[in-house]
Amino acid sequence: DRNKILKSHKFLLSFENCSCEDYTTEKYWDGITNGAIPIVLGDQKNSTNLISASYINVFDYSHPKYLSKYLWHLSSNFKEFNKYYQWRRKYFAAKDRFSIDPCTILSKISNFLIGTLKEDDTIHKISNMSICLEPDLVYSQVIKN
Repeated sequence: DRNKILKSHKFLLSFENCSCEDYTTEKYWDGITNGAIPIVLGDQKNSTNLISASYINVFDYSHPKYLSKYLWHLSSNFKEFNKYYQWRRKYFAAKDRFSIDPCTILSKISNFLIGTLKEDDTIHKISNMSICLEPDLVYSQVIKN
């Protein structure tokens, strides 16, 4: 089972064949819902759709070897690794994309209304015009020599 395999890994390569501002690959959400940290090819424009501090962006590293070293560091440093799970204090990851338990929704709304959860502007950043990066540009940004 795919989800069982994902749960046994710390990281998930969440790459898509295109990089568009208004599109987030389901691979990112698969990582989030199964407890793996997604590794994304996200430029600044399409990263606004992602939960802050929930993923590792390939473009933050000048070469894949530096990303690899960072992943090794995270794997052996529990405190640093857990920083990628802090978002779960504000958000929850729905296991089934098409149905969410109504009690969970009502609980989140109630907590927001009584002030234990503050409004987050992430949802307001999602509606921008679509801009896609050319595959050659993505490649050149990842492999900078």
